Amino acid sequence: MIRQTILLLGVALGLSSSEMAAQSGFRIYHKVTTTEVALTTSYVYYGRVVSVETTHQLAQRGKWTYHLLLGPQIGRSRYEPGENLRLQTGLEVGLKVGMMAARTLSDRWSLAYDISISPHYISAQLMRQIPGFLFEDAASLGLRHHLTETISLDAMVTFRHLSNASLRRPNGGINNLGAGIAVFYQPSRS
Repeated sequence: MIRQTILLLGVALGLSSSEMAAQSGFRIYHKVTTTEVALTTSYVYYGRVVSVETTHQLAQRGKWTYHLLLGPQIGRSRYEPGENLRLQTGLEVGLKVGMMAARTLSDRWSLAYDISISPHYISAQLMRQIPGFLFEDAASLGLRHHLTETISLDAMVTFRHLSNASLRRPNGGINNLGAGIAVFYQPSRS
């Protein structure tokens, strides 16, 4: 199933079969997000999420490499809805589905970014967002330091949006910024 998904994405990106010699690896990503972004309601939403992602290299073109990301996410959240309202805590669980690209800057450094749309679940009863099934849309940008030929460390800035696509009300959405670190492993090509 994963191989078919990789092939389908590769065809969609216009990659040849020789470019799609998919190399598997993994990434352990820990992100902490906080504060509201571009919303008129005053609130603070803290999310601490860990994901263990399987990575599959789709292609390498010049200084760019492209990866498919798949993996579970789990975390704790804390929601502070404003003055005189009760603090809410909860659980976040999701399945990350995304793409990652990295551009080599030097022997030891790369610029990395990823985008994802993930089915997600939150348990906290929030004033602006009903608990239960929703989506996490996320984008991250950062630097990758190559510690060895196969192991790298990522430092990323993350923006994410949580909402349920108006399937249920209330659906005010949650926007927040954060930072994350990741350990990235990919087998050597040699």
